[in-house]
Amino acid sequence: MPQPLTPEQQGRLILDAMKSYNVRSGEVLMQQHVMQHGIKHGLSNDDLTAGLNYALEQGWITINSNKHYILTDKGYVEV
Repeated sequence: MPQPLTPEQQGRLILDAMKSYNVRSGEVLMQQHVMQHGIKHGLSNDDLTAGLNYALEQGWITINSNKHYILTDKGYVEV
């Protein structure tokens, strides 16, 4: 059985979604694309939630009122 992912690993998979869609600092990625990327890489809903929370706490992303994820300058550096 594979080791569970750490919150940081989960958060970095969110950044990986941003990278796979060529999102730059200040640009938006829709929630459905983040979810599709996570599912493609075997993440559960709990993993995705933990990853999003970690990315938010680190200041890598923000979320607008439409539930779109915005890559911050700090997140772009991490990508």
